[in-house]
Amino acid sequence: MKPKRVPFTVIATMLFLVVWFNSTPSDTAIPDPTRIPNSLPESQDLRDLANWVVRSRTTERPERVVTSQDLDAALTRRPQTMSLLEAPAIDITLAARREALVSLPYGSEIWRISQRRGVDGLLVAAIVEAESGFAADVISPRGAVGLMQVLPSTGELYGIANLHEPSANLDAGCRYLGQLLRDFEGDPERAVAAYNAGPATVARYGGVPPFRETKAYVKKVMTLYRERSDRVLERSGAGRDPFAALTRVDS
Repeated sequence: MKPKRVPFTVIATMLFLVVWFNSTPSDTAIPDPTRIPNSLPESQDLRDLANWVVRSRTTERPERVVTSQDLDAALTRRPQTMSLLEAPAIDITLAARREALVSLPYGSEIWRISQRRGVDGLLVAAIVEAESGFAADVISPRGAVGLMQVLPSTGELYGIANLHEPSANLDAGCRYLGQLLRDFEGDPERAVAAYNAGPATVARYGGVPPFRETKAYVKKVMTLYRERSDRVLERSGAGRDPFAALTRVDS
């Protein structure tokens, strides 16, 4: 028995339907909004984004571009306009302090070393004037040497042997004064009293000891210090009016 032949028209119709259902849309076709893009860059970006979100929620230290602290700092930051007003006053005050010191004997060295050691150069100058009258070769009956009347034992403590040399003497004295200021919480009167009578004596009395010599010494040093400080403030215009120094700069 011969097999039946399929009519040509039927075959043509079946081929047409196969081609129709398997054809890809043209470039102008409207994309399906529910379908994830098939292009490699877009799909890869989506995968990377999904992986990043998953890691940020599952790892102990999530990867974050901006932390909450960064956001808080950005939201609370304020324009620092006062720094523009304060900077000229600070610069002028420093310039006036330096000018007040360099006019004194050994003033340039006092300024340089006090700046390096972090102590007030005007206070150092007051101690130098009270101790030696700016004489570098003075030796006291107790063996204190030079501008700041530094004892040899104090010089050895800071590795300084030649206390007759002005810079070395000032360096040892400034370092010792800085230590006293730290020990007495920045109180200049107690630090000056300790420079004269010793820190143990000041600690024992809880302040300036009731010794005539020490009380007179503290009074002299603090008077010199305050007088020069007041003159510096007047010269710099940085007194009670915070805009005085700025006005001088502009005028």
